[in-house]
Amino acid sequence: MARSNKKYVAYMGLASFFNDAGTELLTPLLPAFVFALGGTEFLVGVISAIKEALPPLVNFVGGYIGERFGAKRTTLLSYILSGLGKLGVALSTSLAWLFSAISLDRIGKGIRGPARDSWISALMPRKRGEGFAIRQFLDSAGALLGSLLAAYLISIAVPIKNIAILAGLFGLAGAIPIYFVPAMEKKLLKAEISVSLSYAAFVFLMYFTAFGVVIAISLAENVFEGATLFILYNIVYVLSVYPAGLLADKWGKEKILSLALIFFVIASLLFMNSLLIYAFAVFALGYASFKSNLKAIVGDWIGTSAKGFGFLEGAMGLGALTGNIVLGWAIQQYGGNAFYIPIASAILSFALLIMLSRKKVKKISI
Repeated sequence: MARSNKKYVAYMGLASFFNDAGTELLTPLLPAFVFALGGTEFLVGVISAIKEALPPLVNFVGGYIGERFGAKRTTLLSYILSGLGKLGVALSTSLAWLFSAISLDRIGKGIRGPARDSWISALMPRKRGEGFAIRQFLDSAGALLGSLLAAYLISIAVPIKNIAILAGLFGLAGAIPIYFVPAMEKKLLKAEISVSLSYAAFVFLMYFTAFGVVIAISLAENVFEGATLFILYNIVYVLSVYPAGLLADKWGKEKILSLALIFFVIASLLFMNSLLIYAFAVFALGYASFKSNLKAIVGDWIGTSAKGFGFLEGAMGLGALTGNIVLGWAIQQYGGNAFYIPIASAILSFALLIMLSRKKVKKISI
């Protein structure tokens, strides 16, 4: 049964592979679509905000949708919405249409997370670290493929509309593997519906600490250096994320998350001293250890509750959004000294992790 369930989690990872390949195909084209429709740099910034802020806001209600309609139907619907949103970008004839299409894509992402992650938590309850690492590995491999494919298609002057249509087809293809995964029983989905504010504070702080790679790339001297560092980051990340999940099941998720925090501190120190190659490599190791295990430990805390995942993934998204805004502003104001912020946040995260691992915390019903 365990081997069979691992196969089903791989199917879910394949769905993420297709969808993220489509997302990364489309992302570098969005400014061009905005400008072609008469938009400005400000509107490009608004779209970036929508892409970052909308999914975590939808996460809060995504868990309720998952429990109401079931994990399989909700996940299938989410991939269809994301694919249609990407196709909508290709067919946009106005800024309003473009914004609506991008919003549809991000709503699909927000709905998907809690239902899919509660599903994985139920399929591999004894090896959640490995389960989430499988999905994250395939997700990241798809993103890397999409980035490389986008660069190639742009370099040979393929029209952006055609690339966007291809991105939409990739997104819709994500629904196909989900069809072959057995539905999860609703009684499992609703097994536990209590979470802790301490859990929410911890996942918020972890995502606040794990500053986005886009901010790190902004430290590069030119576009070529930034692209090279991004490729280095992705290679190290893809190669590390699955082993990190396996080690978490063997050594303990708390230990691997603690190791991730150590990597973030070292990376911050390297960024402060402009040692970018080493900083990106260490940051990728930390991010791999972090991404493959945080949702796994959340599954240990709350079981298979889609509501619980929705609540905590909303906190994750808000932490990521807040952390990127704060660090971006601080880098603009203070340069390399801004990286004292993730160092301090990592120390707070470690202290809270110790507290959560040593004593029971008061839970609230949602």
